[in-house]
Amino acid sequence: QERWPALAMGAAAFNTPTGADPAGEVALICPSTLASAISSDDPPLVLEATVGCAASGAPSCFVPGAVLFDLAAVDVYEEDATGSPLPLPGNYNLRPPAALRAALERHGVRARRRCVVYTQCRRHTTAAREAQERGHHHRYRPAASREGVADPIVAARLVWCLAYAGVERVALLDGGMSLWLDG
Repeated sequence: QERWPALAMGAAAFNTPTGADPAGEVALICPSTLASAISSDDPPLVLEATVGCAASGAPSCFVPGAVLFDLAAVDVYEEDATGSPLPLPGNYNLRPPAALRAALERHGVRARRRCVVYTQCRRHTTAAREAQERGHHHRYRPAASREGVADPIVAARLVWCLAYAGVERVALLDGGMSLWLDG
């Protein structure tokens, strides 16, 4: 099984000045190209980026073979009871390199494996209160329908994380779940 190249995600990468280029290449992939790639001899790893959804019984993925990837696996954060970030130094940073690499590998990510990311997370104005009542603190929830406002920042965060960690080929599903479902 392919392993991370030496220094692909060394400590120096995490001390890169703000605005520096990530280590990996990032692109957009249209739904028809992704559909063809999934059925090819070398399919990409498709990741559905979630925030708190994986542990709360998210619906099955709409993209065939997609793996749920909760951002809690790569982020260090603390929130208050309403889901608002606490003003702490280092809040919402990536985990240390070894823990980040382990989290990525648990989801099947490898430095040279092509990855495609999308999300179904939608932001709802009342979601924080409803989620808190259900015992879940995040403002995001998976949406089986197209209600609410699509929030591509969840997928963008995972795309950035993968590229920053040294994954060589990362793509974001162009048009997100809406175009995939329309496909």
